[in-house]
Amino acid sequence: MKAFFLSIFFTITSFFGLNFHVPSISDTPIATDSAIVSSPSAEILPTVSPTIKKIVTPSPTPAKPTTSITEEVLRKFLGQSEKASIDRILTDSNMLRTYEDMFYAKFKKFPVPRLDTNKTNAMPSKNGPVWCTGEQLKNVYSDIEKVEKEVAYMQMDFDCHYTRSKMETKECQDWRRDNDQNRTSDSQLSPMDMYLMKIFKTQVSTYDDLVEKYCVNK
Repeated sequence: MKAFFLSIFFTITSFFGLNFHVPSISDTPIATDSAIVSSPSAEILPTVSPTIKKIVTPSPTPAKPTTSITEEVLRKFLGQSEKASIDRILTDSNMLRTYEDMFYAKFKKFPVPRLDTNKTNAMPSKNGPVWCTGEQLKNVYSDIEKVEKEVAYMQMDFDCHYTRSKMETKECQDWRRDNDQNRTSDSQLSPMDMYLMKIFKTQVSTYDDLVEKYCVNK
């Protein structure tokens, strides 16, 4: 019924030239992109990888050696050649101490024993055996070689001037001819005192000083 009256109403109004626009679904305004309020986008920050510090683990320090005596030392420097004797020495703590003292004494006279500098060696010292790497031992030998040459010169100087059994040998005659022109001495010490001071004391202390300098606690 309602539709019928509406139809009559629009017929009459159109007759009088009145137009009424009936809104349709298509007339409904559609929101455009510009009407859409965009939500603020989250700021994208660059990813920063955390810095990882490399932890360097120090190499463990080898335990202090208990002896410098090895089969090689017994054979090359201490006159041992029998395998049974060598094995007995290496397994007897008292004998090891005895041979340790004997080996250490050899470093109190020049030339000192030369060990393999391509490896780490346990070396005798006044404070007991200490490790010397190959490079450290090279330094010991390099410095001690200079002192050995000085002591060899002092030994010849003493023998060719004060040791009767050697003074008139051809070796000493030649040595005095080549060296006495540069010989000077204003020392108040006797020749024997000079000999003991320069040669004996130097040999006694040099090796220990160098081992302590290069090897101990290194």
